[in-house]
Amino acid sequence: MDSRYRPHGCKKFKRITVCDPEMQLLISAIHKGWPLSRKDCPAKLVPYYDSRSELVEDSGLVYRGERLVVPRLPRADMLKEIHRSHIGIGGCLRRARELLYWPRINAEVRDYVSKCSVCQTYQPEQCREELQPHELPSCPWSKLGADIFELGSQQFLIMVDYWSSYFEVQELKQSTSASVIHAFKVQFARHGIPEVLVTDNGTQFSSSEFATFAKA
Repeated sequence: MDSRYRPHGCKKFKRITVCDPEMQLLISAIHKGWPLSRKDCPAKLVPYYDSRSELVEDSGLVYRGERLVVPRLPRADMLKEIHRSHIGIGGCLRRARELLYWPRINAEVRDYVSKCSVCQTYQPEQCREELQPHELPSCPWSKLGADIFELGSQQFLIMVDYWSSYFEVQELKQSTSASVIHAFKVQFARHGIPEVLVTDNGTQFSSSEFATFAKA
């Protein structure tokens, strides 16, 4: 992503955040505490209510885990920046999830890419990769597939056993490598440590912290 829009230390985002009433209301809720129920929450903050435990303020910016919470004004520019390389809906969603967050960001990315004339023109010519089937392991829980998914603004880690298709789902308090590692430890303590773990190489799985965990 263009260095102008990198979240950390971005003066542009700080200036916009200071002038954005919704973001200032959000920062106030983070510092002073959230209402006990959604119905008591100010209308502007309702979309953030389910993810309130993940939201933090640092140096005038708001983050959800490691992702910058983008104010309303620059969101259109962020969509253009995310889609600049015309990498399709899946690629754009992965790119957004690495750095940025705002309510309904996934739906807005999908809608934006679906309206791109360039993507629609060349979509039929995009070659599908040939499926590479996995070898069936010899025993349960020796080979797992894992991924992170979002449901109701809350993130979860799912682990699926290649031998039996049995799966476990673990809630993530934050979308960080540390939170993912903790979730794995809970399930490994219950079922044992697998020999092989297959992931999509997302940032939580490709970090040095996770590499150290895997090696250990």
